Amino acid sequence: MILIWKGRGLWVIPIAIGALLATEYSVEYFYADSRYYQENGWPKFAGGCLAGLCIWAFAAKFCSGAARRLVDENTGEIVVQKPKHSFFFIPVRAFAVLVVLFAAFVAFWKTGSDAASSGAPEMDWRNRNFIRMIDEAPGQAATIFAPGLISDGMDQRDSAYSAEQNHFLYTLQMNRDARIMHVHKTLGIWRVPKTASFSGEWRDLEPAFVPGTLELYFASNRPLPGEEEAGDFNLWRTAWHAGAWIDPVPLEQINTEGNEFYPSLTSSGDLYYTTELEGGAGGEDIWVARADGATDSNNSNNADPSTKAALSHSFHEPTPLGTGVNTAGPEFNAAIDPSGMYLAFSSVREDGPGGGDMYLSKRLDSGEFGPASLIAGDVNTDALDFCPFFYGTDGELWFTSRRAGDPPSAQLDLPDVRASWSAPANGLGDLYRVKLELP
Repeated sequence: MILIWKGRGLWVIPIAIGALLATEYSVEYFYADSRYYQENGWPKFAGGCLAGLCIWAFAAKFCSGAARRLVDENTGEIVVQKPKHSFFFIPVRAFAVLVVLFAAFVAFWKTGSDAASSGAPEMDWRNRNFIRMIDEAPGQAATIFAPGLISDGMDQRDSAYSAEQNHFLYTLQMNRDARIMHVHKTLGIWRVPKTASFSGEWRDLEPAFVPGTLELYFASNRPLPGEEEAGDFNLWRTAWHAGAWIDPVPLEQINTEGNEFYPSLTSSGDLYYTTELEGGAGGEDIWVARADGATDSNNSNNADPSTKAALSHSFHEPTPLGTGVNTAGPEFNAAIDPSGMYLAFSSVREDGPGGGDMYLSKRLDSGEFGPASLIAGDVNTDALDFCPFFYGTDGELWFTSRRAGDPPSAQLDLPDVRASWSAPANGLGDLYRVKLELP
């Protein structure tokens, strides 16, 4: 039998495999994506370089013994005998270079079809473009947010971005399912979106942070304490505490037997939301509950001490906004800017292009909101434009739109039609950003 290795040559295999596995597990842990190593080239090349370095070090340490000088008994000649360590008749030290070259070939060589089908970088979460996209400042033209990463052809709506820029949440819905997705930044890396730990069982939507804090409000049809079945939509709140979301508690001062939707809060804790209570102008209206700064013991009865610390304030009696905002028609999905000066909301009115449009109202010296006007620019379309959210106080507005792009070209093959219909701007909800010039 012919041995394919000599000396310690067989060690090439476990050293190379160990280095590649160590690289794979490290990269997947760092990027929080079990597919990242397999679907990218540079980690494979990095693994090959690590394997080559380890093989080189092994060869230098264990395969470089001193040469033996022997005397031939028949001729009296001195023969120098060096130790041989090889695998497939190739010296171990040579594998340090061969492994790197092979890794470079596997990592970066692509066929023409592979290169053509790779798509734009923005369409792939593993390229980490979310970091760039969320850090980009919006312009005066509304642009789709994170196409292919967040706005990916499914039905997204309403979003929330924490002031310390480590948490991004949005609603993902399909048919009767609505859940809040959480994107968390740890160690400087945005992780892949996951269903928030407090969501997924009931219909949860419309997350909103108290500006400058990690206290989060949202709407849900989950059972209230003491109930077992899903009911109407109520407002709930949770908070990020000690590295996790605490158990949500309902806003007992606010919730009624009807629906409460779309919470939005000022820096001082005033709560704006949508409801159909008597006393409004008619249909869905925007109401406000002023924060009173007192401890809300009713909302913390079943909470642990950390929950009570995070969810502490209560509200005065809610009141509807005036005629500058509310009309006999529907007003819904209102977003207050952190200072409490500007209110953006959706409505269906004759002066809009249709489908549901967004309006802006400014607080007057009297404390009331003045007459609302249609938000200018390319924000509103003939489709539904809704779910606004102010980030900061300089006019950065996030919103949802169901506007559709151009239909796919005629005579496309099925895979191309399917790709077009499964992409952003297909008529389902996508997230947009824009910079408003506030009056």
